[in-house]
Amino acid sequence: MLKSNKMYTDESLVNSSASQKTNCSKKTIILTTICSVVSIIIVVVVLCCTLINKKQDPIVNKIFTHRGFMLDTSRKFFPVSTILTLLDMMAANKLNVFHWHFSDAQSFSVQWSYNSTSINGAQFYSLADVSQVMSQAASLNIEVIPEFEMPGHSDIFGVKFPSIISGTPNVNNPEAEMNLKSPDLQPMISTLLSDFLAASKPFSASKRVHLGADEVAMIWPDTDHKSTYTAFENDFLLPKVKSFGKTTIVWNDPITSQQLLLSKEFTIQVWTGKSELSSILSKGYKTIVSTSQEWYIGNATPDKISNYVLDNSKIIGAEVVWFTSPGDDPVDISWLEPVIVAAGKKLNGL
Repeated sequence: MLKSNKMYTDESLVNSSASQKTNCSKKTIILTTICSVVSIIIVVVVLCCTLINKKQDPIVNKIFTHRGFMLDTSRKFFPVSTILTLLDMMAANKLNVFHWHFSDAQSFSVQWSYNSTSINGAQFYSLADVSQVMSQAASLNIEVIPEFEMPGHSDIFGVKFPSIISGTPNVNNPEAEMNLKSPDLQPMISTLLSDFLAASKPFSASKRVHLGADEVAMIWPDTDHKSTYTAFENDFLLPKVKSFGKTTIVWNDPITSQQLLLSKEFTIQVWTGKSELSSILSKGYKTIVSTSQEWYIGNATPDKISNYVLDNSKIIGAEVVWFTSPGDDPVDISWLEPVIVAAGKKLNGL
């Protein structure tokens, strides 16, 4: 009997111990499940907050389609090797647009002749040089946008072709611009664009073309400068570029300074300031930001670029701009890297 009771007692203890283990296991499972559910809830809440923040702030992680750098080779000639180095630096930081400002008052720095007269400056890029730049850019997925500065900043044209210029051309002290009333002007420009943009021509692979239009004083002989200038841009230049399957970019001056009603087919690059940028955006133009206080070499710093707010859907991107000067070093451009790195991060949403 005692043995029987002892056996009963031992079995009870065993059963009790097993029951406790089972209960502990159930509690462990329940606690594990609760922890898992809580973890999932936390993850969901964090994701929701992130999505809400992204919806409220459109610049978070935004990758802009236009991530550019402009080099002025009119005021300072750079060896092809330096341009290729610049392209490599751009590609390393995911900048995808090289804006080649080769035409300005001081020179036309790419080989070109019109009516057997060469318009090249003292130094210029041969067509073979252009081909090399274009090939390297293509291999790096960089678009090259050539700029033909007109109708202002055109003294170099006046030195060669005085009949198309108003004012006295002087490449050392520029003050002349194209005479929009000259009967010789449009034939020359038509040939110029055809010689560079048509199929198998130097910039035929370029999707977009920049046609300048900054700082135009409208000094050609006329009674209605604004109407003449508007027609030149909307009815002559825009269709001419479209005939080559390309779109046109101009600086903001015609709209903000001359108050012209330009077609919305133009993309506007804003250089002057934030008030002009607001004005351009309010009019609904596709816009490239290059405000001089923040994006021009000489003013641009990594902090200025990193902190610049690009928060309008019409902004397709931004561009670091280097208007060069005669004293600039045409070989060592390593000092540009901090600004290019900052621009790459900003425009790639990093």
